[in-house]
Amino acid sequence: MSTSPIVNRAATRLQEARRYTGKVFRWQAWRKPSSDWDHDHCLVCWSRFAEPDDGWTDPVLHFEGWLTVWKVPAEPGRDFLDEMEEAGYKVARSPKTNNYMRGWFCPECFTLYRDELGFIVDPAHEQWQAAGL
Repeated sequence: MSTSPIVNRAATRLQEARRYTGKVFRWQAWRKPSSDWDHDHCLVCWSRFAEPDDGWTDPVLHFEGWLTVWKVPAEPGRDFLDEMEEAGYKVARSPKTNNYMRGWFCPECFTLYRDELGFIVDPAHEQWQAAGL
């Protein structure tokens, strides 16, 4: 017996959201972190975050949302993206500040998973200063 596509999609979204269990969040407006990074997506449903006046021809669903950050290791030496650039591809590296990645949740996904996954809302948490935000 197979499950419906809707049930499969819900399970996949919950699986994606679980990666952020216990993370600290704050509400804020989305702004370009660099000149070559013009949008982000909700980490769960993939709806787009962008600035309101950026000329998108399809709907931009969110101009603000729930932000979280996490520390990532520094990127030592050459990597896959270096090789792609050398091969002539345009590469936009994920914006990091002080080796912190940013991730966004749309209001709907945040509300849906907040209690179950123990999201913490703390706009004064020390991680924001450490991440340069």
